[in-house]
Amino acid sequence: MQTIVEPQSMSSASLDRYIEITPGVCGGRPRLAGHRIMVIDIATWRLKLGMALEEIAGKYDLPLAAVYAAMAYYFEHRVEIDQRAEDDRAFVERFQQQQAQGGAHCGIAFCAQGTRTMRQMIEALILICGVYTQDEMLNLVEFL
Repeated sequence: MQTIVEPQSMSSASLDRYIEITPGVCGGRPRLAGHRIMVIDIATWRLKLGMALEEIAGKYDLPLAAVYAAMAYYFEHRVEIDQRAEDDRAFVERFQQQQAQGGAHCGIAFCAQGTRTMRQMIEALILICGVYTQDEMLNLVEFL
């Protein structure tokens, strides 16, 4: 006799195996287990840039099943993921508008690649700009 596994339980097991949400890692966004590649990244590469899932897996040395799990997770949580991405875009846009109105500071901020989301980096920069004067920012190097 053949055993039939219900799709929902099989899907949940696969998603739990390949998708992690960890506070403080990638801003608490869903990501591939053991990686800093977020579900929204996979969805963007596939849906907006037209990359094949096999291409994504090969380019980033990921298990193909993990890439498929990311897309399944994205479609199950599309509204929340898209809303958070839109909130981040709006935040970046507001920051850019504020800076265009005269918030020019000279200085350098370093952040190791993949350790912060764009929003986290901008929040850190806003904090730095609130703490230091323009004169203090000259020749300042900050590590985020």
